[in-house]
Amino acid sequence: MPVHIIGEKNPECPLCNKPFDFQEYIGNQFYVCHKDKVAIMVDDPMVGVWNKHKDLESGLEIECANPKCKEKMNMFCRSDGFMKAVCPNPRCGAEVSTEEMADGSYVVSPGEGTDVLKDGS
Repeated sequence: MPVHIIGEKNPECPLCNKPFDFQEYIGNQFYVCHKDKVAIMVDDPMVGVWNKHKDLESGLEIECANPKCKEKMNMFCRSDGFMKAVCPNPRCGAEVSTEEMADGSYVVSPGEGTDVLKDGS
């Protein structure tokens, strides 16, 4: 697992490939990407572990949520379970994040789009 050394160059945001901004708030240190609206604590074990276009658990590429787009999504995740994926295609720009799925129990088959969401419970 890559280890980021505090004080070195800030790691890149895996969603936009630009360096994170470093911010400190009440003694806590964060890396923040204002463009993609994501933040991660400096000491989070997931810093720098992002595997472009791949799901960290299965190692499979993440296809765009838009069925008409064939790009592979860039993924950001933290150790608290938050995840955000963004399509790098400038004509698409689809985004998926865990804050949009309150309990994460929705099941969607590849290529069906969002109008067929079913409650998985």
